[in-house]
Amino acid sequence: MTMPLRQFQLASQLPHSPAVVWDWHVRSSAFARLTAPWQRVEVMRHAGIADGARAELCIHEGPLSFRWIARHEQVHAGSSFTDVQETGPFAAWTHQHRFEPVDGGTRMVDAIAWQPAWWMPAGQVARDLERAFVWRHRRLREDLDRHAAAGLAPLRIAVSGAGGLVGTALCAFLTGGGHTIVPITRRGGDGIAWDGRGSFDAAALRACDAVIHLAGAGVADARWSPARMREIRDSRVVGTAALARLLAEDPGRVRTLVIASGAGFYGERGEAELDERSVGGEGFLAEVCRDWEAAADPCRDRVRVVHLRTGVVLSARGGALAKLLPSARLGLAGALGSGRQWWPWLALDDLVHIVLHVLATPGLAGPINAVAPQQVRQIELARAVAAALGRPALAPAAPAAVLRLVLGRMVDEALLVSARIVPTMLQANGFRWAQADLATALASELGTARASTTGIRDA
Repeated sequence: MTMPLRQFQLASQLPHSPAVVWDWHVRSSAFARLTAPWQRVEVMRHAGIADGARAELCIHEGPLSFRWIARHEQVHAGSSFTDVQETGPFAAWTHQHRFEPVDGGTRMVDAIAWQPAWWMPAGQVARDLERAFVWRHRRLREDLDRHAAAGLAPLRIAVSGAGGLVGTALCAFLTGGGHTIVPITRRGGDGIAWDGRGSFDAAALRACDAVIHLAGAGVADARWSPARMREIRDSRVVGTAALARLLAEDPGRVRTLVIASGAGFYGERGEAELDERSVGGEGFLAEVCRDWEAAADPCRDRVRVVHLRTGVVLSARGGALAKLLPSARLGLAGALGSGRQWWPWLALDDLVHIVLHVLATPGLAGPINAVAPQQVRQIELARAVAAALGRPALAPAAPAAVLRLVLGRMVDEALLVSARIVPTMLQANGFRWAQADLATALASELGTARASTTGIRDA
């Protein structure tokens, strides 16, 4: 006996035309932007949206991995398309995407007919669908609204560090807005060739409208040996200096250079509030950040230069949050040292929004504190992660001496340092945070918010 297919439908109204919504969906970045951060999904192959084209995904669920191949059919440009599972974890899956014109914009509908495999907990799958698609609709609305507000004509943008945590998210977000991303890469190929130090493909770089320089060795990825400290510094300063010299000589089309920097610029500052006018601090990271920003001096008269002094970037896919999650899930989140040190933080989504805001705001130049307006101490962040997971925070404080013994010098400048940073420039220039408080940011990253459809479901 054939079981009837289960039905799921979610609709929302968007203040954007069907053509705009359709164009966003058919760009190569759409799947990356619509994959919730708590989902572990890899796009293995995707030939675009056309009748008969296929998308091949690898889905990781706990220790298991599933290959999922979906075929696009019934593609009606500007109005709808359907995905049908050919191979995958479900007994059956058909997903119709509809973009219906309504007064003031588009009614977007996701309608799924599905049947779980025999081993699937159907009730849990239904709840997971609900929370994932509510998240997707909100993400799409936010992306479209941001690009519409920016009002930028399509730009050609060079990006170094395009394959990193921030770079991957940024490139997908900007591509969704119709911009062309050209990665700066040591592998050459379709990108802009770079040897990792001082040599760039100058002609290809000068053919871009903006350059975003994110490359740099991870600060907390390894113990700080003398060789690692040289790598941390040189991977930032040497490349930036070479870029600045090239653009100072001839910027070509380039009008804006956005360079990553860090909250480490301020060093250990206790309880003092710090804005972009505050002087730099002391220590290795503060010196690196000073040299990193100063390396751009040669080109400041030729292009607009912006330095993003970024705090702890929260993402379930990597960085500090991903490292904290295993212990937090065990109820072992806790204080590092006293836990009272101020930790400037920022949701990954808001960081990519800040980059777009910078590109669209010609008056912004110099250092910008890329942090959330809510100030939190390290123990508050640890407890908030535990609360978002529904777990206690039972671990005793990790003594600073023990942390230094295990992790070395890095501890004092990356984990125990206190910097109470205020995003004065962003506030003064009208930036709006999507995730201005920690609870909202964690719920979005971890998928732990109740899947309320308030303001989203209309059918």
